[in-house]
Amino acid sequence: MSQPGALPLLGPGVLLEALTRLAREPGAHGADELELSFEGGVLGTSRLARSQLTQTGDVVERMLRVRARVGDRVGAAHVASLDDAPAAIARAVEAARALASLPGPAAPPLPEPTPPDPAGSPGATRLATAMARSFRGETAELGAAGRADLALRALAPVRAAGCNAAGVVAVAVREQAVASTRGIKSYHRVTSAKLDVIATRDDDDRATGRASTVVHDASRLDAAVQAEHAAETARRSADAIVLPPGEYDVVLEPPAVAELMEWLALASFGSQGFRDGSSCLCGRAGEQLCDPAITIYDDGLDPDPDALVTPTDPEGVRKQRVVLIDAGRAGTPVLDTAGAVSLGHPASAATGHAGALDDSWALGSVAQNLAMAAGEDSFDALLGRVDRGLYIKRFHYVNGLLDTRRALMTGMTRSGCFLIEQGRVGAPVQNLRWTQGILAALGRVGGVTRQRRTVPVWWSAGGGILAPALLLRRFRFTGASSRD
Repeated sequence: MSQPGALPLLGPGVLLEALTRLAREPGAHGADELELSFEGGVLGTSRLARSQLTQTGDVVERMLRVRARVGDRVGAAHVASLDDAPAAIARAVEAARALASLPGPAAPPLPEPTPPDPAGSPGATRLATAMARSFRGETAELGAAGRADLALRALAPVRAAGCNAAGVVAVAVREQAVASTRGIKSYHRVTSAKLDVIATRDDDDRATGRASTVVHDASRLDAAVQAEHAAETARRSADAIVLPPGEYDVVLEPPAVAELMEWLALASFGSQGFRDGSSCLCGRAGEQLCDPAITIYDDGLDPDPDALVTPTDPEGVRKQRVVLIDAGRAGTPVLDTAGAVSLGHPASAATGHAGALDDSWALGSVAQNLAMAAGEDSFDALLGRVDRGLYIKRFHYVNGLLDTRRALMTGMTRSGCFLIEQGRVGAPVQNLRWTQGILAALGRVGGVTRQRRTVPVWWSAGGGILAPALLLRRFRFTGASSRD
């Protein structure tokens, strides 16, 4: 089985060679314009269950998309088998050209190349730094033995705490290459390493703790410390008390904050929500939506060492920093080329946020490098401001589509909910259901931590959201779970 270090799987050379061959004779491919876009990678996983290493394996994924423009229409074809790349590309070009030749509505133009920043300029330096940080050779070569070592290092602290361990170590290496007759020539590769540990008490399988993080550089994963956090949460979660529904001040750990941000992105931060008017930002540019302490942005070149970077999108357009909520005020959405045109902007207004290459989400532009700006507080300072409230590790089973204009959501606490009294974390609390307008909640901020953490997302092997911890006042809980 291939190891992650076996890349490149395709690389820019194959695409550029194919374009050169296809364009050697004008009109030979029957299309006015062509775009070839490739994404591929190797995902290696090692899994834990019942405090044992149970499964390991590597999966190779490849996807080529060809878009052909004929007149004012565009056709697209996808290919997953690339053992004979030139022949596969030729077949995809013919399929895309045939689709573009059918009657249909006019399509947005294919993207133009992003003008390069002058050598030595801040923009060029920022791009070069991001490209260098996003790929770590040692991580790419980690392999099954290295993943197993990380997993086994997470076992000892969990066992010592009298808990069972489950979880996964996932190491991904991905590459993206785009070439077009419009002049786009783009290539980058990234590595990621994720450690996700779940600890469950031997004597109470409802007392759980979970800790997870994702980084570009696997050497930054401290498996033992992460496992200790999960085990300590599980150890303290037994014999949970019941609290009545009501409004409580809450201190939210980064995983809980990231869950809210993810739903905001899905419902409101892309072009679709602006087209149909459902986004909480639509028609409100510059309007104060929440506390000035809240700034949410998307930046594929984020210089923060804990941020995950993605220099370009599947259209080959360089990612721009987009401020979605700026000091509490409504900002602008992220845009792909089609999204920019649909909202009345020129195609060049695209911010580099095209969605998945296989169109599996069908949501248009997507915010995939989300972050919330850091504050000035320590975590202990947040706790110290709460007389009586809740300390919440993470949320679960969230529905963020109840009323997207108000960002009304509902969900449950999970894997760590504790009472706060007089600034100290106390008794565990049985899981609670909440229903809350998130913009309103973000308007009652009592503090934001300096420290942030990258929380893995479920829909991407190497994706994550950079989030601080928050103190929110009067968060609304509507019910409690039962252990009977």
